[in-house]
Amino acid sequence: MKVVTQYSKTNNAISATLTHVADFVDSKTAPNSISDSGVQSYLTGLFNAAKIPVSTSTIYGVFLPSGTTSTNGSSRSCTSYCGYHSSYTYNGKTILYAVLPYNNCSGCSISGKTVLDMMTIVTSHEIRETITDPVNAWWETSSGYEADDKCAWHGLYQQTGGAWVQPEYSNALAGWPR
Repeated sequence: MKVVTQYSKTNNAISATLTHVADFVDSKTAPNSISDSGVQSYLTGLFNAAKIPVSTSTIYGVFLPSGTTSTNGSSRSCTSYCGYHSSYTYNGKTILYAVLPYNNCSGCSISGKTVLDMMTIVTSHEIRETITDPVNAWWETSSGYEADDKCAWHGLYQQTGGAWVQPEYSNALAGWPR
C-alpha cells in the first residue's frame, strides 16, 4: 500500500494503511444477474435499512456468489472483466464500491491458480484502483490505464499467509515494487 500513496492528486494524502470494518453477509438468495445500477440500489437498500454504515472513507466490496453474473453497461463479468470499481452519490455523499464476481470462469483464470487465488488477485487490483481512482482522479494519460491496469496479470506474488496479489505499478520507480 505504500506505493499507492504516490497517486494522490489532492492535498488529502492517500493513507498507506487499510482498516477492515465489519463484514455483512446477506442471507437472501442472490439474483442470477445484477447490473451496476442494481448494485447501487442494493447498497442503498442496505444503507436505508441501517444494515451497514454509510461512509465516504469505506470501499464497499460487493462479492457475488457463484452463478451470479454482473453487468456494467454492455460489459459482462467473466467475458469483459473480472471485477470493477465505481462510485455513486447517496444522500450527497460519494460512495465507493468494487464489484467482485465469483471468478470460476475461463475468462478470469490463470493456469495453476485457484478461484480463491483469482479472487485475491482481482480484489487487490480493484481495491487499490478504488483508492487511486475513486472518481477518475488518476489515469496515465498516455495509455489510459489506471495504476493497477499497468500491472494486470503480471508479476503476481504470494503474501505472507499465502494470498496471491499483483504488484502496484510505481511511477517513482517506473516499475513494479513489492
